[in-house]
Amino acid sequence: MKLPKTGSRIMSLSNPLKKMSKSDSPESYIGLFDEPEMIKAKIIRAVTDTGKIVKYQPEKKPGISNLLTIYSLFSGKTISELEKKFKNKGYADFKKSLAEQTINSLEIFRRKRKELLLREVYVNEILNQGMKRAQVIAQSTIQDVRKKMGLFLH
Repeated sequence: MKLPKTGSRIMSLSNPLKKMSKSDSPESYIGLFDEPEMIKAKIIRAVTDTGKIVKYQPEKKPGISNLLTIYSLFSGKTISELEKKFKNKGYADFKKSLAEQTINSLEIFRRKRKELLLREVYVNEILNQGMKRAQVIAQSTIQDVRKKMGLFLH
């Protein structure tokens, strides 16, 4: 996903003036594996601004502007298209639609995670193969570094 042409960043759901971060309260961000009910609740509780017009104005309306950015990223629609779509609708309709879009967009991650959790032996085998390959590469790199530093022992 790329940011809308506005160059904006995704900000905290609980404080639209602060960057979204996992170090904040869990209510301030949407996790890839959050369950649909949790995503919906977080978006419904997300901070918006006074008024009810869905308009992208980061300085005057940082809350709804932040949510528009998130919606744009998940839907592939421009912020302008979203403003038109919600022109005569309020924040409640917008948030409900954003929640549905976010839930649908993240479904693939939740589904894949559940699948992998059921295939623990397979996942552990892949991890072990990766570890062995990384060790071979690391040993080769260490040998090259020692040789170049004149520390290579015969």
